[in-house]
Amino acid sequence: MKHSKICILSFIFLLFASSAIFAQSDSDYIVKHFVDDFGDPTDHKYLLAVVSGKFSNSATRDSLLLVRVLIANDEISFKLYEYGKNEVTGSDYTQYVIKMKFPDGNIIEKTAKIDTYTSRLDISHLFDSSIDFETMFSGIAPIKVYIYEKDRPYTNYSFSVTFPSKEFIRNNLGSDFIWIQ
Repeated sequence: MKHSKICILSFIFLLFASSAIFAQSDSDYIVKHFVDDFGDPTDHKYLLAVVSGKFSNSATRDSLLLVRVLIANDEISFKLYEYGKNEVTGSDYTQYVIKMKFPDGNIIEKTAKIDTYTSRLDISHLFDSSIDFETMFSGIAPIKVYIYEKDRPYTNYSFSVTFPSKEFIRNNLGSDFIWIQ
């Protein structure tokens, strides 16, 4: 009896540990502050969530990817970590193709570069009038993301993210957001 309880608990733990983590609601986002040159918090706030996914390149296939999702008044960006710890850094010449699939089946595809200073992939410029912002920022609609290097498509990243609701963003960032047209 005791052995079976341990087995059941171990199975439940492994099930949760192996399942993909992704931001599923407003509560998955925490409020953080940007810092100044001295490391002190500023008044400029942002929302942060961490999601997991998979990445592949010439050396590996379907390995662990962690993504920091950052939402600020003037930016939505992703910061990618291969194997959960190695930050993907940008270069002046590497372009990435970003594809996002929305719950209604709409797919957008644009190119971007990872900022060489912040190592963030800003996706704010992807949004246009074809996006259903009510669904995107409902706090409940998962969006699938697929990113690959334009010149080396075998280097790719995939994950799902549910953006927080507009109300949650307004309440925590304290203003409207520039990136919504």
